[in-house]
Amino acid sequence: MYDFKKYLILVVDDEERALNSFRYSFGDDFNIVFAKSATDAEKILSDRSSEISVILSDHKMPNGISGLDFLKKYAITHPDIVKILTTAYSNHDLAIDAVNSGAIYQYIVKPWEMETLFQILLRGYELFILHKEKKIWEIERINMLEKLIFTDRLRNLATLSEILPLNNSISALKKFIKILPPNLLSDKQDTIESLKNLMNSAKQRNRHFLEIIRDIKKIIVKEQDNFINYSLENMLQEEKSKIVSETDIDIKIEIDKKLPELEGEINIMRSLIRILFKHLRDVNQKPLIITADLVLINEAIKGVTLYFSYDFIKKKEKLWNLLPIFFAIYHHSGEINVTKTQIEIFLPVSPDSIVTDETEDTELLNGFFDQFEVIKHYEAWLSVI
Repeated sequence: MYDFKKYLILVVDDEERALNSFRYSFGDDFNIVFAKSATDAEKILSDRSSEISVILSDHKMPNGISGLDFLKKYAITHPDIVKILTTAYSNHDLAIDAVNSGAIYQYIVKPWEMETLFQILLRGYELFILHKEKKIWEIERINMLEKLIFTDRLRNLATLSEILPLNNSISALKKFIKILPPNLLSDKQDTIESLKNLMNSAKQRNRHFLEIIRDIKKIIVKEQDNFINYSLENMLQEEKSKIVSETDIDIKIEIDKKLPELEGEINIMRSLIRILFKHLRDVNQKPLIITADLVLINEAIKGVTLYFSYDFIKKKEKLWNLLPIFFAIYHHSGEINVTKTQIEIFLPVSPDSIVTDETEDTELLNGFFDQFEVIKHYEAWLSVI
């Protein structure tokens, strides 16, 4: 049974006698607010529209606006509120046309037959509640689907981190998860059509994710080089010349002249720098400045820290393009930090010289999986959309 006093019924009528009659007949059944003109009603709607379930308006109104025109206006701006028109018999055909057009839910001819009016108000109020419950249910379905997509993505990431022949794959995955935006989808709507659009978006995002996996495989899942010495400066300059020849991006490289050669897998490092340059080209609005500094511990050279200036445009789908970089850097026992203004990468002189902890952080990973634990198969959603 509905609580018929939870939401307001707005009665718009300039006849004091009609308002008193309504108050006397229905004051114990409904929570009613009264307005004597469209202007007064608009003020009430401006302040309390979220509380109003039904508008009952007389067609004949002062100040030049008719009740029907008033209800038509709010049929557009407040479609969830149920509109009922009261009218003289001479306006009977006009009221029928308004119902047929969808501008109003129902009409009743004056003078009111109170039992008939009461039943119309009850049905109107129930219709409002049903629409409201449906909206809540649809939003919950969208939220559930969004969680499903996110869960599926994370499970794929976890699987990926286990099957790739990488050093420190769990560390790379944990670090990457921490920079993900909390909400990977946006622009929620509350209609069935939006669920279909969301599913299409999910399919597109999954295809995009598979492309990223293929990018990772191009870098890593192939016959591996051994860790050999290479010049980071030369590699940066080579990749810079390729990117600059393709685009008009402005890249400045500032390298410490004492920079030593590093150990690494040459093909992986070239691919890493190439993907990083391309990513920064897509999201950067200012000249790209790259600096490289020595990292000393007890006067011994332990590695190099690269700084990439980063005038970051918030394009969250672009973050996924960084995933191959995370795996490649952690494969070399390095670290990466991403902020809104800078990407900072540490690469050791020798990957074998760094002791890393590959213990799985179950609190972080399982926390994500448990939080987004939902229906396992997309087909289950397709059957109800």
